[in-house]
Amino acid sequence: MGLCCDIDASILKNFFRFPSFICSYLKRMKVLIIETDDALFRKVEKYLRVEGHWSDYLSTPALAAAALGIFSYDAIIYNVADMDSEAQKLLQFLRHSSYGPRTILTVESGEFTGEIRQRCEGILILKKPYSLRELYLSLQAITGTGYRQQDEVITCNELIVDVPGRTVTVKDNRIDLTRKEFDLLCYLMSNRSKVISKNALANYLANAEHTIVSGFGFLYAHMKNLKRKLKVAGCTDYIQTVYGIGYRFEAQ
Repeated sequence: MGLCCDIDASILKNFFRFPSFICSYLKRMKVLIIETDDALFRKVEKYLRVEGHWSDYLSTPALAAAALGIFSYDAIIYNVADMDSEAQKLLQFLRHSSYGPRTILTVESGEFTGEIRQRCEGILILKKPYSLRELYLSLQAITGTGYRQQDEVITCNELIVDVPGRTVTVKDNRIDLTRKEFDLLCYLMSNRSKVISKNALANYLANAEHTIVSGFGFLYAHMKNLKRKLKVAGCTDYIQTVYGIGYRFEAQ
């Protein structure tokens, strides 16, 4: 599905600092941020830059439509300020393109109407106010960068995870994990000592199947099974529950 825009896209050529092939070579995300609040963009851009990623900033859906006709991105953060005709066109394009699973929509809680819900089906939505950490973890979830595939081995005392081989050993004994249990463990270990929200973890798991998160039941089930298997194998209980928020992998 194409995206038509009346704006002369040539005016954007000098706006974008980092070509996608450079970001890909350096294994960094290139994110398009569509936001009317310049101060908020600067906060998000600074946070992503500290984490080693680059951002482009546009203030209107029309400009974003023009940019998407020229440049490619790993992810899009779109603040839905108004549901005008340009916003509807952009949402329709995102929803039916490869960008759909790699888009985060941010909305005010009071503005999350049935119309927006219907137009945004299949796209991750964050309600304001949100923390920058939650936004970043959501970006990791939709882009599959929760843990780095180039990390061959992740270790924590008796627990050893071979990422390419997708094997887990505890005290030299191999344990069998499902794919989602393995991904959960890698995600938590790669973000050790950091609290990861249930929302971020659920979206990370759901993104692999391109499904929509409707609750946390499946996350609780996978987490329960993962912790049980590690305990049976004699592993220290590194995965801590932060009640009301999420989980944290804490080396003891």
